Amino acid sequence: MRTVILNLFLIFNQNSPNKGSDMLSIAEIEKKVKVTKQVILKIKKLENLSLELAVDEKDRKIIESEIKKLKKSIKNGTKIDENELSSMLEKHDIASSDFENIKVEYLTPCIIKKEVTIIIAAPGRGKSSFAVGSAVFCLENKLIDNLLYLDLDNSLVTLSDRKINKLKDKYKGKFRYLHSSSVSKSKMLYILNILSRASLESYLIVFDSSKNFMGNGKDRDSNKDVSEFLNIIKTIRNNGATVLLLHHVNKPQKDMETIFAGAAAWLEDVSSAFMLEQNRFKNTFILKPIKERVGSLSEVAFKFSKAENMIESCDLFFAKETEESEQIRLTIVNYIKNNEKPTYTQILSYCTNDCGFTKNKVNAVIQAAKEYYWRAIKEKENHNRDVFVLLDKSDKFDSLDRENKF
Repeated sequence: MRTVILNLFLIFNQNSPNKGSDMLSIAEIEKKVKVTKQVILKIKKLENLSLELAVDEKDRKIIESEIKKLKKSIKNGTKIDENELSSMLEKHDIASSDFENIKVEYLTPCIIKKEVTIIIAAPGRGKSSFAVGSAVFCLENKLIDNLLYLDLDNSLVTLSDRKINKLKDKYKGKFRYLHSSSVSKSKMLYILNILSRASLESYLIVFDSSKNFMGNGKDRDSNKDVSEFLNIIKTIRNNGATVLLLHHVNKPQKDMETIFAGAAAWLEDVSSAFMLEQNRFKNTFILKPIKERVGSLSEVAFKFSKAENMIESCDLFFAKETEESEQIRLTIVNYIKNNEKPTYTQILSYCTNDCGFTKNKVNAVIQAAKEYYWRAIKEKENHNRDVFVLLDKSDKFDSLDRENKF
């Protein structure tokens, strides 16, 4: 029996990946697994043998010695001593020096450098336009060296309308756009594999839309499938890239809050997530954070120039203003201008009774535009009631009339 065990031990060690080349063929792997199973079976037989009544203490020590050797040969179930454990942990422990000069950096107020951000919105709400605008801003301001836009969603007509060809000419060699018309889905997945093994420092990579890159037979509603895909994305991030994923919301149900489509892993496995809304009246995007793992994120807004494919930050009040609320605001500004220090009641009465606006909408504008266009102050002469005064152009709160950069 000792000879059989020794032979198994030698066979196993001869096939160990530590001997010779690290690259094993399938046949060699199968052989190694087979030998391992045989050794495990021998260990169990020896353990049963040690329990036999005829086996004395001297025999048992011999058996235990053989078991120890076999266990060590396959590292299966063998207890690791404290020194071996400490040595192993030390080898893989992240060093304090690895954190030197590491800080949270923002490409834009909602895109953190070298992190994974997901932008969620209903179809046609401007996800792709926002992504392109963000990328152009980053290239224009030299915040990144390369953009890689992977598109399995939009048509060539849409790309033409967005002037992608002009952007490629302007940022030649730095703006790479891989589209489903020239790159098949299987080829895209191959490229994904290449990216997971490449150095991607100062890259911004956009996936439009993210679910299309999961692979054949994969389900966006499966946490397992989504996590498998996002593990590749996180590897790409660890290679130095900033990753922007574009994703859809579920079809909104009556009286239900709009939520993202698919498994919970879409949120769990990314660093930051935003819900995006577009206000076509003001050509603005509003992004509300729904997941924050790193940095300090808040609701932000951007103006969008379709002619230049460029975004720039702007005030939330301006970004959210509708055509009707703008009319109400202008009406209130003119009323305050022509009536010295009017009260809330006077403004509300004029806008509803004289101008025909609804009370709720007027009140919403009065409250929302405070400290943007006007300020309410208490006046002793008016029984300590609030009166309204317009803010001067020089006032620090009057930010709507100036160009807002990041």
